[in-house]
Amino acid sequence: MNTFDNQNLSEEAKLKIIENRKKYSSLLNNLLSISNKDATIFTKIDNENYFDVFLKFGIEVQTHVVKKQDLDIAIKDVDIPYIIDRLIEARTIEEIQAIYHANNQRLSQLIVNALQNDFVNAKKSLIDSWETKGQKWISKWKIFINRANEINTESNIWPLQLASHFISFRTPKRVYYAPIFLREAYLNIKAGSLVLSASNEYKINHKLFFLLKSEGFLTNFNYRENSEEKIIPDEFISSLMRAWNLGYQLPEIYGPFINKRAEEINNKGIEFHRGVVLGIFDSSGDSIRQNLQDIIDRDEIDDILKIDFDKNSYKNKVLSVIFKDSFNFYKIQRTNFSQDLATVSSLLQNTIIWGPPGTGKSQTISNIIANILVYKKTALVVSQKKAALEVLRNRLEDLSIFCIFVLNGKGMDKKEFYLPLQQYINELENFTSPKIQDPIRIISPEEKKYIDILEKIVKLENFDNILNLLGYISENSSSINPNTLESFLKLDPAYNYNDLIIEENKRRAIKSFLVNNEIKRGKNKLSHDEAEKFFNVIKEELKDFQGNINETIIRLKEFKKEHLLGIANFSKYKFDENNVEITSIESIQALIFKNIINRIKNFDDEYKKLYSEFTVSVRKGFLTPQKFINIHYKIIKILFPIIITTPETDLKYWQKEEFDYAILDESSQIFLEKGLPVLYLAKIKILAGDDQQMQPTRWFAQKFEGEDENFLSGIDSLLDYATTKGTYNVLLDKNYRSNYAALMTFSSKHFYKGELDVLDINSEKAFLPIEVVNINGKWENSENHAEAEAVLEITAKELKKHEKIIILCFNSSQQNLLEKTIFESMPDLEEAIQNEKLLLRNIENIQGDEADLVIASVSYDSTTKLHSTYVAKKGGKNALNVAISRAKDKMIVVKSIYAKDINALNAPEDLFIFREWLNFLDLSAKEQRNYINVSEITRTLTEHLFVKNNQEFIQNIHDALSKRLNLLMYEMEINYTIGTKNIDLAIMDKNTKQVLLAVFADDYYYHESYYNYVSDKDQINFIRSKKYPIKIIKKIDWYLNKQNILDEINNHITNFK
Repeated sequence: MNTFDNQNLSEEAKLKIIENRKKYSSLLNNLLSISNKDATIFTKIDNENYFDVFLKFGIEVQTHVVKKQDLDIAIKDVDIPYIIDRLIEARTIEEIQAIYHANNQRLSQLIVNALQNDFVNAKKSLIDSWETKGQKWISKWKIFINRANEINTESNIWPLQLASHFISFRTPKRVYYAPIFLREAYLNIKAGSLVLSASNEYKINHKLFFLLKSEGFLTNFNYRENSEEKIIPDEFISSLMRAWNLGYQLPEIYGPFINKRAEEINNKGIEFHRGVVLGIFDSSGDSIRQNLQDIIDRDEIDDILKIDFDKNSYKNKVLSVIFKDSFNFYKIQRTNFSQDLATVSSLLQNTIIWGPPGTGKSQTISNIIANILVYKKTALVVSQKKAALEVLRNRLEDLSIFCIFVLNGKGMDKKEFYLPLQQYINELENFTSPKIQDPIRIISPEEKKYIDILEKIVKLENFDNILNLLGYISENSSSINPNTLESFLKLDPAYNYNDLIIEENKRRAIKSFLVNNEIKRGKNKLSHDEAEKFFNVIKEELKDFQGNINETIIRLKEFKKEHLLGIANFSKYKFDENNVEITSIESIQALIFKNIINRIKNFDDEYKKLYSEFTVSVRKGFLTPQKFINIHYKIIKILFPIIITTPETDLKYWQKEEFDYAILDESSQIFLEKGLPVLYLAKIKILAGDDQQMQPTRWFAQKFEGEDENFLSGIDSLLDYATTKGTYNVLLDKNYRSNYAALMTFSSKHFYKGELDVLDINSEKAFLPIEVVNINGKWENSENHAEAEAVLEITAKELKKHEKIIILCFNSSQQNLLEKTIFESMPDLEEAIQNEKLLLRNIENIQGDEADLVIASVSYDSTTKLHSTYVAKKGGKNALNVAISRAKDKMIVVKSIYAKDINALNAPEDLFIFREWLNFLDLSAKEQRNYINVSEITRTLTEHLFVKNNQEFIQNIHDALSKRLNLLMYEMEINYTIGTKNIDLAIMDKNTKQVLLAVFADDYYYHESYYNYVSDKDQINFIRSKKYPIKIIKKIDWYLNKQNILDEINNHITNFK
């Protein structure tokens, strides 16, 4: 309800509302999304995005559109295949003239003359021209359909509409020439024909009616935007005419739509006009604006996202929780440590999940949702991008049954909406409980015990000296263990044991031992029995020891016995390091079903009735998704803890902070004004996104630049808002998408301060992940035909080698050129586009897409005025970051420009970054891979000390392996770079350079911290995920079991497959 409708408001309160509306007028006006070219307010035929159905397709098609609810009709310009067939059969000029006349076509005198001079060749030319015309006609519609699909992919709004029942009038604020009704339309190409189908329901032009209401035209008309009643156009128009006191006869709807200029419309009263228009319309309603206005009127904008001053409290809160013995959580997706930190933080507090390209945002969000479901909480999950929500649905697997999806996709019919609801009811009412799996820990109790003991061991006096001595004993023994040390410690270092060692005869050995050590019998002197014990120790317990026993005993006595035994015993401490990584979906599903069933069993009579009505409605499946929610929202709140939708969905039945969580995916792509009403509905706000990627795009209008000044001025995206407020963020720091580091090292360095880890996959063959094709193309009219030709040739060649390819253009004109060429003359590539094996994108709309191969056309040359291009404008560097981070395996860059062509002097930051990228392309493959120098990473003093010690440890391992391995077949490299990480010691095949074993020297850097231990383990797992065989050599194990370790490595290398 509009706040002003409350008659109990004081004058002071009303003045405050007026002040706030003025203060936040830009936010409110941006939600109107109205520009001078907005077709929902002023429609104009241009035969590119807007078509007159009557003039384009004829009266028959227009009649079908108006009268038939279930529309599915083949339409055509003229019957070109029929004309071609008749022309092929024609034998005379007269027959050709008759064909043209029968099809309302004009045959020029020039063509007649040509036919008279050379009938055969002239007829062939005529047929060729008709075939070309047919191809161009179809290709034009294919391009139009493709544009509609692109808008739907980006905005989650299906834009193709049939507009009808037009009205016009002029007010002091605006000129209107707009449709009252919109009807979703779909175009498909079938057997060379264009097929038009449409939804059987009419929608009100909500934007028009919002403006009509604001200008006082609906005072006497009871208009409800989300009425459950089906709209019948004639009845609706009759009600409008009565409300407007229009007594004249309505014009016939059939006939051509008359294009008008704004200055031609001067009538202040409303007039109706004929015509039906097929075009791109923004059909979203005004419910978001009303919701935002209500928040503004209640003066609650400033309180939507509350942040504490002490930012350390957020991090400390997370760390204090995850290492508690009582902590556990659930995972349905395998995730790394940074993703787990993001999950835990999100469950506890307002959090930004900072997700650079390919770092697993959707996996993290699905784990968050799983925990929300298990712990009986609720969440509203929102994304502007349909693709992101579809990915999330797939990640959730069978848990998606507890989520109600309300999406605005193409052809999102009732069957698609109701089928999962019907399955849900069936499973709910026939539930049987399986065995429940225990939750997961980030670090196990055994691992914590290991760290606790290790911390004490590493801090022992003379730890390294003890290790050196134990290493000496190990090298001279078949094995070493606490019993071995106990045997040495039985011997007194005051004596020389050479006699006992050399002489095999016990009697003679003991006698010599006593004499040579000048031992006399008597009180406090060594007895014969004690000497015999020494002999038994040496001959039995230390018989395999090949070293100097006398020196060893003396050195052992330098150290405390408990320290020696502590290290020896610790080397035998074993535990399962492979923790359970995920929880079974069935187990989590059972927990959730139990919770919901318990609530249903406790329903009172009112809710039992609501549940019954809900199940009947689901099984019948006749309501539209929005109407279904409007009617059954009370029971939906109980049965479906998770609502997954877009910002445009009307959520008026949910109140402030009614949801426990709001999760906004791709929040850098959500406009602030659309996201604030979503945040308002939740207690904890979770924003996933990346401020180094694209800002949101207005597909139907420009941003409203008002004069209001407030703390939100200049903020476009919801992510910017949360960042500006100082919301705690967790960086997802590992890129899994790209299989080769060179594809992401530029982005990591220039956009993520080198904190984003990217690695090469371990491969047995040399591979060039970035290929540059320099050609002498020309930039003319924002197009580069030479590059277009090269890109299409490469694409045709690579099409069968990859599952998915993206053609990326650095401007929309180049994309249009490629699109036109493909749809007119390259059927294989056209088919690939239809099957979504090939995507055609430009730098402005590629976010969210990925492919095995990306083929880029830069288009610019040395003459291009780069300052006016998209990549050089503010935000251009973000677009570049998105564009160059889409490839999994390879990127081929076709370009006609070099870094030297760009004057770096006084260049804006975005242009400078583009120039740096061009420089990067000219580097060698190794330089691109190593673009981020690992040694440049900042370390603390303590870390530097450990790095130094670790290098000595690594060198020690290297030297020992050099003596053991066949270096004619293998080669080793210390600190081998595989991207942003190094392998301590890589053992490689000498010919293929494939890493046969990645050896890591574990010097216990993490010994003082659970956090460091988990981080270190996480890094190893990341490297393992890139298919590197790994051997971790713990420092104590190396000194105590060196030979066994060398044997293991040698066997692995020898038997490597």
